[in-house]
Amino acid sequence: THGTGTALGDPIELGALKSVFGTEGAEGEDATIRMAHPLVLGALKTSIGHLEGSAGISGLIKLILTLLHGVAPPNLHLNQLNPHIDTDGFNVLIPTQPVKLLRANSSQHQEQGETLPVLVGGVSSFGFGGANAHALVQCHPIDDQQQQSVAELLEKGGLSAAVEKRK
Repeated sequence: THGTGTALGDPIELGALKSVFGTEGAEGEDATIRMAHPLVLGALKTSIGHLEGSAGISGLIKLILTLLHGVAPPNLHLNQLNPHIDTDGFNVLIPTQPVKLLRANSSQHQEQGETLPVLVGGVSSFGFGGANAHALVQCHPIDDQQQQSVAELLEKGGLSAAVEKRK
């Protein structure tokens, strides 16, 4: 999410996501599929603040790392959900602890014959001049050795973030 933590912005953003991914308007199998796996929402701003001009690329890096490692990091400092956010009929998860994501490229689950969802994520960026951008990223199935190589490459980058609340 854009995740600014504003009283008006977050409910509007989640309302839009609910209208697309919630069960309202969905019937039969479509409604069942939508409720089978939660939509996991995260905001990088809770870990590193608002980076203004580099917020979009930082969010994209976070999304790629989330899909690569199969773990959604927590939304730090989230103690209470905004009371104007309505999650009824919307299988949404806003993690406050790291959450392991089940993914289609998990060799453990493939061996057991399980069909798992392909992980897809989105990241939005809004420019000061009114530009809006949204990127969708899908996790391509890779084996464990390939995953390690990609992880090593990405870890050489210079982006780091808090993983726990400061006391």
